[in-house]
Amino acid sequence: MLKRSTPLWVGAGLLFAAGYYGFFLLVNPSDVHILGINSHFSLLRFSLYGMAWFGIALTEETIFRGTIFRTAHVRIGLWTALLLSALLFGLLHGLPNPLMISGTDTQQVDPYLRVMITTLDGLLLGAARIGSGTLWFPIGIHLGLNFIPVNILSAPLKIQYPNGVLTIHSSAQLLQTQWQVDVSSLALEALLLTGFFYLTTIVALLLWGAKRKAF
Repeated sequence: MLKRSTPLWVGAGLLFAAGYYGFFLLVNPSDVHILGINSHFSLLRFSLYGMAWFGIALTEETIFRGTIFRTAHVRIGLWTALLLSALLFGLLHGLPNPLMISGTDTQQVDPYLRVMITTLDGLLLGAARIGSGTLWFPIGIHLGLNFIPVNILSAPLKIQYPNGVLTIHSSAQLLQTQWQVDVSSLALEALLLTGFFYLTTIVALLLWGAKRKAF
């Protein structure tokens, strides 16, 4: 349901996602180089992809953090619902399936690793739902997780030219998947920092929910 606060929640989610990618770029800075403005940038494709990402975020969050999470919450409790919705989200995005829009190098990433990381993303999005009390905040985060790497950082999709505003070079393929960092390419310290990021962020969002007396 649209409210006056809806654009603010979506905007807050986009800012959160920007911080998410900013963090991963910071933990592996020596391998990421901004080469300049993308010479193949198209405003039309930029706009069309933006609308597509919003539709995908709206649909998936309505399914996973809306219908599945809400129904499971009533029947089996909050924490099981959070875990279940996150695991289903991870399986859909992590394992090869006809519904997944894959990047050009997606198959180089261990599918079990993808399941693990996308399940963590599902936990983060679920915690955002619990913390904020609205579905629009995780929708904004999800939109940003899709939009920023492809439309800003030019992560590759199955198109002739990357369509982001910037041209990024990363020999370790930091942005090689559709919207997911390839954690297998990161150093041990970066992996530990990544785990710390997920842990602290999810805990902070759940504490926000506890303060709101969401559980």
